[in-house]
Amino acid sequence: MTDPMFFNYFGLISNNCWRRAQTQIPADTCFCDGHRFSASQTRSDTKKSVELMTNFFGLEGTVPPEKRVRIGLISRRKKRFILNEYELVDAVIAMGYECILLPLEAMTIYEQTRELRTLDVLIGIHGSALDNSVFLHKGSVMVQLLPYKVEHRVTFKSSAVAAGIRYMEWQLKDKTKAYFHWDLLDQADSNKLKRMSKDAILNAGQITADNRETVMFWINQDIIVPLDEW
Repeated sequence: MTDPMFFNYFGLISNNCWRRAQTQIPADTCFCDGHRFSASQTRSDTKKSVELMTNFFGLEGTVPPEKRVRIGLISRRKKRFILNEYELVDAVIAMGYECILLPLEAMTIYEQTRELRTLDVLIGIHGSALDNSVFLHKGSVMVQLLPYKVEHRVTFKSSAVAAGIRYMEWQLKDKTKAYFHWDLLDQADSNKLKRMSKDAILNAGQITADNRETVMFWINQDIIVPLDEW
């Protein structure tokens, strides 16, 4: 299977497939003789898809706790790191709320769905993981953390609002708390650093960049979220 692009995370062959969690497929099963086919991605009927998945996994009655707000912070493990995520979790717990890290890339679809259904608030840095807000209960909150000078919001707000989720966002204003991967900019445009200084590029911001530079360089910042703004 070649599409959708996240099949390598969640498909039959991956370690994150829900079937492996339920031991339906032995870990050493070989799929070398499997048939090749492709599938398309769609967001045309999100509500129906969410209902189908929650019913399939038996999670219809899974809800957030009644007495305390439960917050989930998406913890990315390959790129776009929140460098002080553990401090953020501790700060939320100190306020009297529940807070968990969600390493979605290392979780099965079942585990992801189960945890998302228990949240009142989902928080994460800009990225496709935020589309998981559709699994929250209506009236919950999703917060998008935008990196420095990034205005590339894509469809995360519309997906959340369509699902009855309240959308909020925060943006990093202090560039000293962002780590920029200049090697990725060089891959996106090998001449840009010859034409402009780093300061000039940062001052111009993502809004002046083309799509290739946006998705390769700007949105792949690692950030520190100041505790006084958290």
